[in-house]
Amino acid sequence: MTMNYFKKFGYCVVPKNTFLYRGHVSAQYADCMYFALTPDIAKLFNREVQVWRVKKAFKIIFLIESINSSCQAISAIPHLINDLYSIKEHKIQDDLKLKEWIKNNTSNFISKFSLSGWLTSLENNNVLEVCLINSVFIQKHIELQSVIQDQSDILYRNSLRRFKIYPSIKFYQKSRKKIESHSIANSNYISTYSKHCMKIRSWIKENSNSDSDVSYFKEYYYDLRQKLKI
Repeated sequence: MTMNYFKKFGYCVVPKNTFLYRGHVSAQYADCMYFALTPDIAKLFNREVQVWRVKKAFKIIFLIESINSSCQAISAIPHLINDLYSIKEHKIQDDLKLKEWIKNNTSNFISKFSLSGWLTSLENNNVLEVCLINSVFIQKHIELQSVIQDQSDILYRNSLRRFKIYPSIKFYQKSRKKIESHSIANSNYISTYSKHCMKIRSWIKENSNSDSDVSYFKEYYYDLRQKLKI
């Protein structure tokens, strides 16, 4: 079944030694764990940030339906869950409600489907997150490296750079249509890939006062459009 969803939605390979960040009070393995790709996002959820290292590469589903010119990513979680559970009461469309449902029904989810996790957006925003399923799988593939209170204690890196991402054809079709529609609607709106990169470089320059600032903002502004060159 997993292979079918890799084909339908696309997939990501998370390489060994990639770091994932978790803002959570517990550092114990659990059957459903969410991770940010940068420490500042994880810190929004807890003062202390857990830094987890991937000790063995793994593959997860790419659960992003599309992105627009601003790199706002629409989650495909509703499509996945509604595919898995065709019963009427599981026809939930709200992303947050679905995540809560997954958390409350993880044991049922694991017993029925051999899914290890996914990459999706955080509340349909331009911020991405990873969800890993099944504590046995998680313990086999990642380990807690450290717990930090100040992100200056570690080198700021956006782990999206290390991901190998293979989206579906439908993702590219929907995303390009959204990006092109913005370009047609407003000729001054930055929508092509080259202009998007120019905009990012401009933001980095405007916010940087030193070489360390440049390095930080290159990671801070790195997004899915740059990753996929779309």
